[in-house]
Amino acid sequence: MKLSHLLVTLTGALYLLLANTAGANALSPGAREQKTDVQYSVAAEPEWLRPVAVPPLDAPLPADGSGVRYILSDTQVNTAAEEKQEYSRYISRVVHQSALREVSNISIGFLPAFQKLTVHSVRIHRDGKVIDKLPSLQFRLFQQESQLDNDMYMGSWTAMAILEDVRVGDVVEYSFSRTGSNPVLGARHFGRETLAWNVPVDKVSVHLISPLPSQYRVHAAEIPVQESRAGDNYVYSIERTNVAGVREEDGAPQWLAPYPYFEYSAFSDWAQVTEWATALYPLDAELPAEFEKLVDSFDQPDKLAAAAAIAQWVQDNVRYFGIEMGVNSHKPTPPAETFLRRFGDCKDKTMLLVAALRRLGFDAVPALVATQESMDLPRRLPSPGVFDHVIVSFSHEGVRYWIDPTVTGQRGGIVEMAMPELHFGLLVEQGTAALTEIQAPHEKSLLGSVVAQEEFIVDADGVGADLNVVTTYSGWKAEQVRNYFQYAGAREVTNNFVQHYAQQFGQVQARDNIRLEEVPGSNTLRVLESYRLERLGDLHGGRRVVALQSSTVGENLVLPTVRVRKQPLQLPHVTDVSHIITLRTRSPDALLWAGAEEQFEKNTDWFSYSRSLEHQEDGLRLQFRFRSKQPEVSATGFDNYVEAVNEIEGTLSHRIWMRNSSENESRRERISRLASQLIGE
Repeated sequence: MKLSHLLVTLTGALYLLLANTAGANALSPGAREQKTDVQYSVAAEPEWLRPVAVPPLDAPLPADGSGVRYILSDTQVNTAAEEKQEYSRYISRVVHQSALREVSNISIGFLPAFQKLTVHSVRIHRDGKVIDKLPSLQFRLFQQESQLDNDMYMGSWTAMAILEDVRVGDVVEYSFSRTGSNPVLGARHFGRETLAWNVPVDKVSVHLISPLPSQYRVHAAEIPVQESRAGDNYVYSIERTNVAGVREEDGAPQWLAPYPYFEYSAFSDWAQVTEWATALYPLDAELPAEFEKLVDSFDQPDKLAAAAAIAQWVQDNVRYFGIEMGVNSHKPTPPAETFLRRFGDCKDKTMLLVAALRRLGFDAVPALVATQESMDLPRRLPSPGVFDHVIVSFSHEGVRYWIDPTVTGQRGGIVEMAMPELHFGLLVEQGTAALTEIQAPHEKSLLGSVVAQEEFIVDADGVGADLNVVTTYSGWKAEQVRNYFQYAGAREVTNNFVQHYAQQFGQVQARDNIRLEEVPGSNTLRVLESYRLERLGDLHGGRRVVALQSSTVGENLVLPTVRVRKQPLQLPHVTDVSHIITLRTRSPDALLWAGAEEQFEKNTDWFSYSRSLEHQEDGLRLQFRFRSKQPEVSATGFDNYVEAVNEIEGTLSHRIWMRNSSENESRRERISRLASQLIGE
């Protein structure tokens, strides 16, 4: 009910975007330079580079008032060399003093487990002269793990240098190469290069040099690719000028790829990707006797119940932590090792669960999936690079099931466990030659439901009230609540909920910590709350006006900041929410006015909504109901969606009038006292 209030924006700086693409990280306050064998080298630019003309350095300043003018992004990838080489060159001009720090800090990320970093040039262009800064510049090396907060250790390093004497009007240029690729990926090369950012760039240039004809594709834009030859090699080139910044729109679906990019792959089809993956995911791993005994203890005639039980054991007892260095980025740890150390990443936990399910008699296999841009997978070129996650899949009596072993807080039967919203997966088993659409085995696997019941028991004087709340969560909504309670704890949750009601009713006291009760054998739980409201509503004209409102429904009516849209808006789905508010009075005349009984309904392409008001002998009953229909709103339908939401928002609150006995008594006491004084005189 209150969770929406309690539960990587791209930066406007091109340098940070480019650094993130390269795996670089800004220097955190706690980072220190480290003494290590990791090194970088300085050398002239490679001879194989394709010439790229630089736009005029003194072109008119950008009209958007930004502090930096981004002049050139030049990326060249050579897969024809003995080791893969990736060359990058960036040129920008300092327009305003506020951008001096951004442009002066050069940060380059690399993975020394399989990459070598070479810096080629660092120059400042000033007043028609070129100042070579590289001879006197020292890059410092730091190991910084940007993914540690996500429980992932990748062995990433940053080479950082701070340019001195950079002035407004200067043009800063630097270039570098990273040589080498992860050996676990094999000999077939693949990759993607971004063709636009959220800031304008004068010129974006991308070249791919390949020893063999390569598959390529441009996504999210109509951008031509020039094909040519350089000796025996094949060259694929893109040059864009006056590239506009891509506007980000809040609330866009995760599957959307708003930034255009050039993709290439030496994998001819999904069968070749499967062949690569099956070598990394052996299905005949030996298991320790202790784990086999544990798995056998879950076995039962209801095989799906056994599958759900062992899946939830792996989810809850093997914590998520990934050591992604070198080949470990794609090669899983053997199940026996994962079981013994009780931690692992998605690959490790998947292989442990696969081994358990296969022991129980299921045909379980790993499934490669994408958590971002997942709906675009059928349009992507086949390669391991399109996947960033691994889950488990198996079939039983003709139905295919999907389980994410990295999820926590799941309970109940296999169909009650929330389905990952991943759209497509590649089953890692011999013979797989195509993607498999990820479909829910049952509608319960997609549904998150909430039934909130608020009961106000108003004091006889109409001033204060007791408030008791019972909220029942099921499906993915229940999993969300479990994880929130586990993360925050009952005391912190209680405080947050008290603050929520205090915004509505002022002085609120919790009678006890909020309690969470599990419904045995299901993915359902109840949250129980009890409060004392010292003052119900505000005093107006001798009566107390109380606003009863449904934030439980309201938090599902999503409205983004960006209202003129070119991108769809993601909605909570599949969601079924019911909110019942009952108000009972201890005095028959405490409730002065409650409004006429009514029934309101609104059906749209995206949701259905209803509200009803019913008078009762000692009070009233309000009921709100919301049911989602679609996972997103298209850009063309957005205005109609906003109109519908605005119409409904006015019905989410209902005002009633309560008798204010305490105020009336005070007034009568003052009048009586005044009359006594007058008579006495």
